[in-house]
Amino acid sequence: MHYLTVQDILWIHLQIAKKQEPFSFAQLEEATNYQYSYGKSKDVLDQAARLLGNFATKAPFGSANKAVALVAGIAFLELNGYELHSREKDLIGWLDKCADKATALQTVTASVSKTTHEHEVTTREIAKEILNHHATTIQKLMS
Repeated sequence: MHYLTVQDILWIHLQIAKKQEPFSFAQLEEATNYQYSYGKSKDVLDQAARLLGNFATKAPFGSANKAVALVAGIAFLELNGYELHSREKDLIGWLDKCADKATALQTVTASVSKTTHEHEVTTREIAKEILNHHATTIQKLMS
């Protein structure tokens, strides 16, 4: 399993917000830890659903929490060998469905497929690709 660190999340936020903002470290750490599960952390889809569904509600930053949740959630999936198939125009609705605890896992499961990377990629490489590919949605989440 591959996880995003608090530093990864801070970097993602900086790329999105284009400025450093004050943040609550305790809330950021708790929000980042949604990618883990109790006991054995081996269910990528469930853990991604937890991260996608709960990160923004912790709101560790003054802005861009939903956008960070989207990028971090997709990055977590990709780091662990899953590819998202939701279309750009559907991503905000998809993220909102992930916020519903009753349907989050089902929403994530229905939207991804297992994939393999041809080479080992870093979290920042994946995040940069997501930021570029979903720039329109990220901008909408900022307004």
